[in-house]
Amino acid sequence: MQNPRQLVTAVLATALIGTAAWAGEKSAYPVTVYTGSREAFGSLASTRDTADSFQKLGCQVNTSSTGSTTVYCYAQSASAVGACLSSSAALAEAARSIQGDSYLYFTWDASGTCTHINVTHGSQYAPKQP
Repeated sequence: MQNPRQLVTAVLATALIGTAAWAGEKSAYPVTVYTGSREAFGSLASTRDTADSFQKLGCQVNTSSTGSTTVYCYAQSASAVGACLSSSAALAEAARSIQGDSYLYFTWDASGTCTHINVTHGSQYAPKQP
């Protein structure tokens, strides 16, 4: 049987090792497109850092002088392409928040209209390289 001091030391060491394993996490999220479920996602930085020349991911927001707004999101992986278009001001606002290191997830309906845009910013997304 261990003495209490050894037990406490072992518990603290285990806790510290577990914490260190998560510190500084960086993950790559290449472009993934599921045409069947009409969803696409990935990290813009991972897309930029890929060795291939065909992956693409992003959204474009256009606003006219009359105030009408259109958002177009697109994703191209090695095996599939997904895209959608919407005039939703709320979706355009989400798309405007995209930055070079953002994680982007979007969905569309059968007619190609964007139904959801999620933009995430977090330290776990590996930064883009030049």
